Amino acid sequence: MTVKTKKATTSKIKKTRKAGRGGKQKRKNPLYVVTQKGKVVEEAKGHIDALIKSMGLAPIISFLEEMFQILVSKVTSYSMFILLKEFIDDLVERLEKAINRLGNFLPFNL
Repeated sequence: MTVKTKKATTSKIKKTRKAGRGGKQKRKNPLYVVTQKGKVVEEAKGHIDALIKSMGLAPIISFLEEMFQILVSKVTSYSMFILLKEFIDDLVERLEKAINRLGNFLPFNL
């Protein structure tokens, strides 16, 4: 004969509750982006994500990610690595300048 204690039952319930949530909690004040002339409302993960979604830059970002993956996979020597690093540094510098210029027109601070 097995006797179940109240403590064991309580811990089992807590585990079930945690598993039911999936480990993710909703944000208290989520950031939303309205696209396609007010027809679609999407939740953004942050200000950069909101900027990308509001301007429709998602296809360009995914293209750049794939391009960088291909370029990194082709690096076979140190000289190629330095060349790629200089290219990426130049690109990041240009993006920072563009973001600084746009900073005054954005509805949020980056």
